[in-house]
This record gives sequence, C-alpha cells and structure tokens, in this order.
Amino acid sequence: MSVSERQGGPHGFPQCQQLLDNLPVGLVFQNARGEVTTANAAAERMLGVPVEQLRGKTLISEDWRTLKEDGSPLCGEQHPVMVALRTGETVRNLVLGVRIPQHRAHVWLNVGAIPIRNPATGVLEGVYTWLEERSAPTNARSEGLGGVLAARDEGTSTAPSLSLPLEEDAGGRSVTSDDGATEISSRASLEPPLQRQFALLACTERIAAVGSWEREVATDTVTWSQGMFRLFQLDPAAGTPSAADQARLFAAGDWHRLRSAEEATLRSGAAYAVELRVIRQDGERRVCLARVEVARCQGGQSTHIFGSFQDITELKRLEQHRRLSDIKLRLALSSARMGVWEFDIRTKLLHWSPEINRDFNVGTKEPTEAVFLTQTVHPEDAPAVKARMEAAIAARSRYVMEYRIGTEGCRWILDQGEVICDERGEPARVIGTSMDITARKQAEEALRASERRLARMAYTDALTGLPNRLLFEDRLRQAMAQAQRSERSIAVGYLDLDGFKPINDTYGHAAGDQCLIGIARRLKQMLREGDTLARLGGDEFAVVLVDLRDHEASAPFLDRLLAAASEPVRIAKTELRVTLSLGVTFFPQPDAVDGTELLRQADQAMYQAKLAGKNCCRRFTIEQA
Repeated sequence: MSVSERQGGPHGFPQCQQLLDNLPVGLVFQNARGEVTTANAAAERMLGVPVEQLRGKTLISEDWRTLKEDGSPLCGEQHPVMVALRTGETVRNLVLGVRIPQHRAHVWLNVGAIPIRNPATGVLEGVYTWLEERSAPTNARSEGLGGVLAARDEGTSTAPSLSLPLEEDAGGRSVTSDDGATEISSRASLEPPLQRQFALLACTERIAAVGSWEREVATDTVTWSQGMFRLFQLDPAAGTPSAADQARLFAAGDWHRLRSAEEATLRSGAAYAVELRVIRQDGERRVCLARVEVARCQGGQSTHIFGSFQDITELKRLEQHRRLSDIKLRLALSSARMGVWEFDIRTKLLHWSPEINRDFNVGTKEPTEAVFLTQTVHPEDAPAVKARMEAAIAARSRYVMEYRIGTEGCRWILDQGEVICDERGEPARVIGTSMDITARKQAEEALRASERRLARMAYTDALTGLPNRLLFEDRLRQAMAQAQRSERSIAVGYLDLDGFKPINDTYGHAAGDQCLIGIARRLKQMLREGDTLARLGGDEFAVVLVDLRDHEASAPFLDRLLAAASEPVRIAKTELRVTLSLGVTFFPQPDAVDGTELLRQADQAMYQAKLAGKNCCRRFTIEQA
C-alpha cells in the first residue's frame, strides 16, 4: 500500500508513492498534536508496527520506551517530535534507542524532526520525522557483549532544515531554498498538501543522500530527481543524461549490472538491491546502493520502473573501519591473553569470547555461575570470587580482583568487571575482561625471592646463616630499648674459639668451615627464641641474652655455651675439638652506654678469659675499662 493510499489523499502520483515506500530512510508524518498520520514502509519496519496501528499514536508512547544515547530513559518532552512542535525549530540527528514491541529489544536510530507550516498562514500543522538505522552506541548502558566489542560510529551527517512554506520565484513557482533553488512544481497546478509532499521528498533526498529515478517502459524514457543530479555532480538544466552518457558514470561493468537487473525485474516483477560504483564529475568514486521496483497496470503489464540511489560510501568506510577495529581488538585480546565475558544476572549464564576458551581451558560450553565457580575457579578462591561479584552487583559498581583457576599447575587471572543496569535501573548483567597474569605473578614471586636472598646476604653470615655484625647491632639496639621499657636486664657476650687456627692449618679451610658450621648450629640450640647469636667474623661470635631478671639469670645459658663448644665436631672420620673463651657484660649500667661500648666491654672480658686459661667465662668489671 502506498503512502498516498494510506492517507486516503485524492492525488495519485505513482512515482511519489513508489519512492516513499522504496526509501531506506524511515519517514513519519505527525499532526500538530504529535499523532502519527502516516509513515512509509521503512518506518513501519524500524518501529515494528504497521501503519494502521501507528496512526493516531505518538512516538513518545510507552510502546517504544525510548532511550537516550547513554542508555537512560528519554523523557517525553525531550523527544525530537515534541521539541519541534514546542519550539518550531528543526531537531537534527539525535541518537535514540527505540524498543521494538514484538521483540522487546531496542534498535538504535538517528532521528530528526522538521516542523511543517501551512504555506498560506504559517501555522504549525505538524512534524515530519526521519529515522535512519545505526549501530548501538558503545556508551549505552543497556548494550550487550556485542556492543562492547563494536567500534562506535562517529558519523557527522546532520539533518538539513526544511524550509516551508516554499519560496516563490518571479514566475510564482515553488522552489526549495537549498542546493541551487530547484524547481519543485508550479503553484498554479498543485494544491498546498501536495506541494508539501514534494518538498518533503526533496528534503528527504538531501538528508539520506538519495536520488530517485523513473523509467517509462513503453518509451524507455528515464527521468531523474534533483538528488540524482546532486549525487553525480551534474547540472539539472542539461536534463537527464542519455543511456550512453549514463554508462560513463559507472565503474567498468557496473552499468551493465544495473541494466541487467532492471530487465530481470521487468520479467519477474521482483524488487532488487545492488551495490554499484559510480564516478562523479570530480573523478571521485562513490559506492551507491541501488534499489528498483516495477509498477504494473491493472492488466498486469509493467509500465514503469522506479528506483533510488543512496550514497553509502561513508557507511562502507565505517563498516571497513569497524571490521579493522574488530580485527585489532581480537589481536590485542589474543596477544594480551585477555578474553571478554558477559554474565546474565537473571539467568546466571556466562558468555565469553573465544580467547577465554582457548587460553583459560574452560571448555566451549557457556556454563552457569555455579559450574564456573565449582569447576574452574580454585576451591580456595571461589568463595571470595562469589562474594566480590555479589558486592559489586549490590553496589552497581565496577570491581577488580585476582584469583586462581585450576587445581594443579593453577594459573592466575585478573578480572575486571562493571555492572550494567536495565532501563528501570536494576542490575541486568556484568560485562568484563579476564587476563591470564600467571607470568606476571611468577615474575613477582621471583623478584620477592631475589629480594629475600639479597636481604639474607646483607644481614646474615654466608657460611653459618647466623646474623652478621650489621644485623647483630640492630638486634642489640632493640634489646637495649626493650630492657629499659621492661626494667629487665640483658647480657652481651663476646665468644672466641680456642684452638681453631691449628684445625685450619692441619686439615684445611674446608674442614675449618665445616667445624664453624657445626659449632654455630650447636651454640644456637642452647639459646631461647628471643636471644641472638651472630658471627662477627673468623672464629669470633657474639650473643645477646634478653629478658633477664638479674645478672645471675644468665649463668645457665653461658655455661651451656661453654659446654656445647667443647663437644667434638666430627668431620668425615675425624673428630675436631675446640673450646670457647667468653666475655660478658650487662645492661643497664649506672653510666650511659651504647651498643658499641657494650660489645667492646664484652670483648675486653673475653681477653681476660683467654688470660685465665681459656675455656671459661669472665664478666666485665670497671677495673677493665
């Protein structure tokens, strides 16, 4: 059914009717109350409602639940139709999401609204709305996983303003005010409603970069619209080009494809659409989508062929750009060992990209949340993963977490997700990425192990594993501070092995090293956990005994050290024997002293033990100072 027939209008111009229904752009006409009076076939398809049911409705009806570009609900007063009716100004190229009632899903459209005024009175009579399909914007909160992976269409097309009433030339003829003041029709021969219809068609051609043509079968006469001349950059005053001239406007072979398709349409009556390469006057090549339908008389004979050309060059470029973006994204995800996933909160189903199947070994099926947690996530990490996800859903927020997958040879995963809400503001899904960070974790652990080794080298003796002088001095400072706070005593001892040099001279340094290791192990076993035994160098050691109630409390520990050192050390089949000379001093003292002074006092007392015959302990006295 044509647009004029739907309107019940008295004027029957088949070429106008055929063009409207053949346009890829949706056209909707509304009266001054915003109620739909008619629409073309493309609008019926985009809105998901036949024109019979559209008539009398407004485009702000709850049937469509329109969304703004960011995914939030559109207030009725913000709809382009209502804005155009309220302000009388054209609304240009607004991106809206319109729910298709029978599918309960949204499609994304570029929408514009142009006010229509009575040519005679200037009174606002209604609005002409145009709809153009586009891909879902990436910033829409209601989009799914496919929308996360698609590149955003950054097209710059705008809806031109429709100037009504039409301007008149000197002869009283109606002309458009855009692109060369093209003549539309004679005011004397057309009534105002039909004048507006022709003006709307001309405006539509400019908006959609469309040209239309008609071929009369009987005479093979071809008539072009203004849009065709604009598309090919030809002068309308020269008239429609001949068939030979038209052939030169197409890339090699495409003109014959067009003519062959026309003849096929004449024979079968079936419409067709084909992409063709056209050559403009400036030499630029453009890609056009050609659509053709045939009109027949009551006897069934074909009388006219009607067609349209739409310049889709930019759409093809955007499509190519999106394909390249998808390829780059897939390569980036693959090289980063990253996958994209989506979790449906209502069904508890997980959907993920092939990268997760391949790199994470989770299988090809899309499991439920429970299966994923029990069969994929490490059992120790599963409760934390579930709790973190539930907290993010409750807070409608983003989250980042790390967890392990697998049980043997498990790998580390970095998960980043964001909760997406539906049009009512309720959490609907979680979309995120997962990256295998096992290599990073292994590198971090290797770095920590290296740092631990460096710390041991800096603060421990390489041969015995005991604290070295640097760490001993630090432990001594801590013990002194603790003694002052607790009003307890500490003992500081200086130890030197007797008879060690002959072992090195007789059995070699390797045997001497083994002897030192054995004695160090034995001496350490004589001390408590809080005490410190350190190797200062060579065969000299130092000890700090902490938390002593008095000086005498140190005697049992010092005796144990002497006894332990005198026990033989077996190296292979040889028993090596040494003894210990030990000097000791105590803290606190009546006069202020530091750790260096305490160690010097203990060293002096050790020399007194050497002079006393070795294998004994001597205490520091004031006389030794």
